[in-house]
Amino acid sequence: MQALAFKENHTNFYIGNLLSKIGNWTVFQAVDSNGFLGSIRIFKNEAINNKNNLSQEEDFYNYLDTSNQIIDPFNFNKENLKITKIKWASLADLLIQVQSFNSIISIESIGNKTYTGRINMITSTSVYLDEQNEEYNLTEIPLKIDYNKIVVVSANSIENKLFNNWLLMENHRNSRVAFRLLQ
Repeated sequence: MQALAFKENHTNFYIGNLLSKIGNWTVFQAVDSNGFLGSIRIFKNEAINNKNNLSQEEDFYNYLDTSNQIIDPFNFNKENLKITKIKWASLADLLIQVQSFNSIISIESIGNKTYTGRINMITSTSVYLDEQNEEYNLTEIPLKIDYNKIVVVSANSIENKLFNNWLLMENHRNSRVAFRLLQ
C-alpha cells in the first residue's frame, strides 16, 4: 500500500495500490477510510507530491491489506480489472475506453475542483461532461474541461455507481409517469 498526496492541496491524499505508470499518468487503485476497495484513479504525475508524511496511514492500510481485512462490497475488483486492461496512450484514448462501459466519471482539475457526470463528447483537447447538479440530475449543457487542466480521473467510484443507479431509477420512474399520462 502506498499513499499519494497532491502538491496543490496537502490535505487530500489517497491510500491504495500503485498499479502502473502510463506516460504522464499513474494508475492507482484506492482503498477508502473504511477499508473498502475503491475505484481506479488516474493521476497526472506532476500533481503528485512524492514527499508526504502519511506513514501512519500507510501502516494502518498495510495492516488491513496483510490481514485480508480490505473488503469489496461494491464488486470493484472485476470492474477495476477491466479498467486496468485498457490500452491507452493519451487521456482521450482512456476516456473513450472508459465511456464504453462506465457512464459516470469524476474529474479533478487544477484548483482542486471536482466535476462528476456523464461523458457527452471527447475531442483531441477536451472532454465535455453532462455534469451532476445540486438536484442529482445531469445538466443539459455540457461542461468543457480541457485535458491540460485535468489532474485526476476517477474511472469508477462508489459515489458514481450510486449516482448512476439513482439516474437509472429516476429515468425508469419518469418513463412510468409518462406512460400513465399517455393512457
